[in-house]
Amino acid sequence: MNETGSEERSSMSAETPSSSTSPALVQFQLGLSREMVRVPPGNLSYRHARRLAAQVIERKAPDCSVVGSGEKILLFRHRLASDELLQRLTDQDELQDGDLIEIIVA
Repeated sequence: MNETGSEERSSMSAETPSSSTSPALVQFQLGLSREMVRVPPGNLSYRHARRLAAQVIERKAPDCSVVGSGEKILLFRHRLASDELLQRLTDQDELQDGDLIEIIVA
């Protein structure tokens, strides 16, 4: 949600052929901003999630450059039903439908 309480929606999608399975709806959060992203089933990898996060950063915080490998983007999955509220995502993780992913630029 942004500061006015409205949620922005975006239909970013990757360049892969569509399949018969529906895309996952994932929210990326950067500070107080949230953006809904449709992710095709073939692009649920952590690596693709980092690319989507970089695109969100470029739109929501254009003065914060993430070009090149010098910047480090950390991704965390919100897990409300767990004692560990934020789970850091790694190369072995994949996005899931309904995820809320927190973006941290270190």
